[in-house]
Amino acid sequence: MNGSAGQANLENLKRFIAGRRFFLVLCLAILLGLGGGLVTLVFIFLLRSFEQLLWQTLPAQLRVSNIGLYTIVVCVTGGVFVGLCDKYFGNWPRSMEESFTAFKTDGKFDYKHLPQSVLASFASLGFGASLGPEAALVTVVGGISSWISQKIKLTALNARALAYMGSTSALGALFGSPPGVAALSYSEEFSDRKRHFIWITLPGILAGLAGWWLYRNFSSGGYFSYNFLAYKFQMYDLVYFALPAIAAAIFGLAFIGLEKALGKILRPFEKHQIVLAMAGGLGLGILALGSSLILFSGHEGIQDILSNNSSYTGVSLALLSFGKILAATLLLAAGWKGGKFFPVMFIGAAIGLATSHVFRSVTPMVGVSSGMSAALAVLLRRPFVTILIMIFLFPPNLYLFAALSSLVGFGICKAVSTRWKLFTTSPI
Repeated sequence: MNGSAGQANLENLKRFIAGRRFFLVLCLAILLGLGGGLVTLVFIFLLRSFEQLLWQTLPAQLRVSNIGLYTIVVCVTGGVFVGLCDKYFGNWPRSMEESFTAFKTDGKFDYKHLPQSVLASFASLGFGASLGPEAALVTVVGGISSWISQKIKLTALNARALAYMGSTSALGALFGSPPGVAALSYSEEFSDRKRHFIWITLPGILAGLAGWWLYRNFSSGGYFSYNFLAYKFQMYDLVYFALPAIAAAIFGLAFIGLEKALGKILRPFEKHQIVLAMAGGLGLGILALGSSLILFSGHEGIQDILSNNSSYTGVSLALLSFGKILAATLLLAAGWKGGKFFPVMFIGAAIGLATSHVFRSVTPMVGVSSGMSAALAVLLRRPFVTILIMIFLFPPNLYLFAALSSLVGFGICKAVSTRWKLFTTSPI
C-alpha cells in the first residue's frame, strides 16, 4: 500500500516537474517572440525609411523632373551595390527555401553572415527590388536564435527548437498567422516522438503570436493590413471562384518556370556579379516605366489595385502581373536578394482581380482571395499551410474560397510538376 502511494507521489512529482518545465518553455517562446517581433519591426522601419529617402525625399530635394530616368538610374545603382555584395560577401542571405533546407539538415540557421545578409538585403530591397523581406528576416532572427542556443550550449534538439521559435516569431510578425508560420517552419525532426509536437509546435505558435502582437501594436496595424472591398456571399460564387483560382495558378507556375529558365540562361554570367546585377537593375527600371507597382515587394501594391480597381482593366492587370513575374524572376537570376512570397501574392491578387473585369460573374473580392490563395499554394506546394496563412488575412466570409482555391492551386501545380518536372526542390 505504501509502495503504491510512493509510486503515485513519484508520478505526480514527475508531472509537476514536466509541467513546470513546459511553462518555462512557453515563457521562453513569448520572450523569443517579442524579440523576433522587435527585430522585424526595426528591420521594416529602417527599410521603409531608406526607401522613403531614396524614392521620395532625394528626388524632391534634387527637383527631379524625369522620374523615369531617375528610376532607371536608382535601379542600376542598386545593381552595383548588389553586385558588390555578391562578389565580396557571397550568396547571403539565402532564399527561404535554402534557409529551411539548411535548418532541416543542420538544425540551425546561419548566424556567421548576419551583417552581410542585412547589408545585401538593404541593397536589394531598398533600391526597389520586386521581392519581399521575409528571406532576410528568417536569416536574421533565426540566425540570432541559433547563435543564442550555441552560446548557452543547448542540446541539438533544444537548439533546433529555439531556432524554430525564432523563425516563427519573425514570420508571425510579418504574416500575422501564428499557426500558419508554425506549420510552415515545422521540421520533420520534431516528429520522432509525439511529445515533440506538443513541446515544440505550441511554443512555436506562441512565439509567432507574440511577434505578431508586438508588430501589430507598435506599427500601423500590421504588415498585412488591408481595406478590402465589400463582399456579400452568393451561392454562384462557389462555381465562379474557380476562374481566378485557375488563372492565378497558371501565373504562379509561370513564375516558377520563368525563374528556372532565367536561372539557366544567366548562369554562365554568374562570375560577373556586378555586371549581372546591374543588368537586373536595368531590367527592373525599364519594367517600372510601365507601372511603379513593378517596384518593391507588392504587399502595398495590393491595396493600390484594390483602392483603384475601377481605373484598371482586365488586360492592364494581367500585364501588370506578368511584369511583376518578369521583374522578380529576373532579379533573382541576377543575384538580387529577397523573397518570393509577397510578389507571388501580389500577382495572385492582380490576376484574380483581372478575372473579375473579364468575367462579370466573378466578384472582385472572390477574385482577389481566390487568386492570392491559388498562387501561394503553387509556390508553397503545401495547401494546408496556405489555408492557415490566408484565413488570417481575409474576413470570414472569404475563408471558403481561400481554402478551395488553395486546393485548386495545389492540384494544378501537382499535375503540372508531375508531367513536366517543373520543381527540383522540395516544398518549403
